[in-house]
Amino acid sequence: MTLLATYESIGAGVWQNWLPRRAERTIDWLRENVRMPDGGLFDLDLYPHIGAPGGPAEAFDDDYIRTIWLMWATRLGKTAFALSLQLFIASQMPAPMIFGTSTHDLAQRIVTKKIYPMAARCAPLAGQLPPEHRRGAQRVDFRDSYILIAWSGSPTTLADASAWFVHVNEADKHSLEEGPEGDSVKLLLQRSKEFPTRKAVIEGTPTKVGESRLDRGIKASSNKKYWVPCPKCGNFQILNLGKRPEPGKPPFRGGMYWDHLPDGLSDANLAYSTARYLCAHCPAEIHDEDRARMMRRGIWAAAGCT
Repeated sequence: MTLLATYESIGAGVWQNWLPRRAERTIDWLRENVRMPDGGLFDLDLYPHIGAPGGPAEAFDDDYIRTIWLMWATRLGKTAFALSLQLFIASQMPAPMIFGTSTHDLAQRIVTKKIYPMAARCAPLAGQLPPEHRRGAQRVDFRDSYILIAWSGSPTTLADASAWFVHVNEADKHSLEEGPEGDSVKLLLQRSKEFPTRKAVIEGTPTKVGESRLDRGIKASSNKKYWVPCPKCGNFQILNLGKRPEPGKPPFRGGMYWDHLPDGLSDANLAYSTARYLCAHCPAEIHDEDRARMMRRGIWAAAGCT
């Protein structure tokens, strides 16, 4: 039987699974193919820390990295990045996946308002989703892979489940109580232990000191921080909120600063109109017009490194 006859007899869909997929950097694929639920681009220029050298996109491409911990402030692209990775996996390297979050309501909202709309607008996944009336809220099916949906306190939804990729959303909002089945975040991660090359993204905003899974995970990892260069002197530094100045003393260098009232207290309007960042290395004041260029030149460095 000739190669062409074999191709025709087994069908194009099966044959495609034998062909090597195009090697592509994750960040390039996300930039080209991901659309947000409203139809707009996943504008990675607004989130330069995601694709910066040493950052989370690079970590996903690194075969030696298994777990990626993301602990940032809100509205900085943590969840959007992790959901986008699921589209990348479904398209470029099909494998079973799990998405787990803190509550049932949040899980359903993210599935219906984010995952399905993003998948439907992703050109490489065109035609892979089932018709709308057949789209389940506890499992998202693609042609060659799927995403299982779970939430804190729902261990039975993961019975006998396994996944190459696990996305834990709002990790610190999962119940801290050890139920009969055990900690829900640990259960989610255990679903991937049979895959030697597994990946996991654990993300959210931290809660109380000493009770934060994210804080413990970050400190047990490479504990990277985002360093950005001063647009005036070029020296790199970590961005800090800054400290309230003591009366009669100059403001703290290397942090956010704003003018205060004569009694030393802050006023919202005064702070809004006078806020600036003071470089830790030179006398420069960094203003809004400098911020985009500075953030886009950032580099991630592990604890103990500069």
